[in-house]
Amino acid sequence: MYRSLFIAASFFAASLAHANEVNPVYAGAALGTSTWKPSCNASFCDRERGVAGKAWLGYQFGTVEDNKLLSSVEATYFNSGVITEGPKDSRHSTHVTAFGLSYKAAYKVGAFGMHARGGVAAINNQVSYGTAQFKDGNKFGFTYGIGASYQVNENVSVVLDADKLRNNRVSAPIYTVGVNYKFK
Repeated sequence: MYRSLFIAASFFAASLAHANEVNPVYAGAALGTSTWKPSCNASFCDRERGVAGKAWLGYQFGTVEDNKLLSSVEATYFNSGVITEGPKDSRHSTHVTAFGLSYKAAYKVGAFGMHARGGVAAINNQVSYGTAQFKDGNKFGFTYGIGASYQVNENVSVVLDADKLRNNRVSAPIYTVGVNYKFK
């Protein structure tokens, strides 16, 4: 399902791009970490961070104030990695994946930029307690985040993001560093 939505969004963004002189389509990928607040407070309890990642495809709308204020729509796939927590004899883990559609507002000054995003997401949560595994299926939720970027050249920028996936069962923060590529 995620792949189908991502492919459909890709074709939609690509078709919109041909209508303009400057291609407003961009894509990117990032890696980082995800955590949750531990529910185990004892000294014999430990927790692991997950290796998180995300990939996105976006469409940037017209700019305001000489490219300083930008807005866009992004389709993003999130993967929290497996996060494990608890005493060694009764560990439990969770793995969150999601596909989100967000509105992003950015403000640029020279090569530096700051941005905020917010949107909706289909969130899938897989939890295991020892050998038992449970899938929470696709549940409606929200995604929001903030970040900063540095434009290396006309097409490439480095992006630092803090995102959160949230619904009635999941609250997963994801921190990533990645690369954004704006197509010519």
